[in-house]
Amino acid sequence: MLLVKALPGRSGLGVFTQPVWQSGSLPVPEPDGIHGVLAEIYRLICYKRQFGGDNSAARHLVMSGQDKILKQLGADTSSTIIASKNDSRTEVLDEMSGLWYDCLVLLAYHNINPAELLATLGDKRAK
Repeated sequence: MLLVKALPGRSGLGVFTQPVWQSGSLPVPEPDGIHGVLAEIYRLICYKRQFGGDNSAARHLVMSGQDKILKQLGADTSSTIIASKNDSRTEVLDEMSGLWYDCLVLLAYHNINPAELLATLGDKRAK
């Protein structure tokens, strides 16, 4: 769905000239924005899993197995909860980004790409 801002035009009809997210009316990303970022990070994780060196944290985490990934997810979830409890926007953003990253690592472990996850979220939205 594309949201646009109608501006007055000829004959009193609105002229659709720019997406709403560019008008500053809504705090939404560009259509491929979040998907593009998630897909790019996911591809990087998959690349590091396959070709990353010994210093690659993503490779180490994926290669350590599911238990290690889940332990990291639990730690990041707890840190996110504490950051929220502390009402710290900066901490929430920092911890949540780590949590999302680790979720992408878990998806890579299961060979599930972010597009599949977003499709599932879309299905839930429709219910």
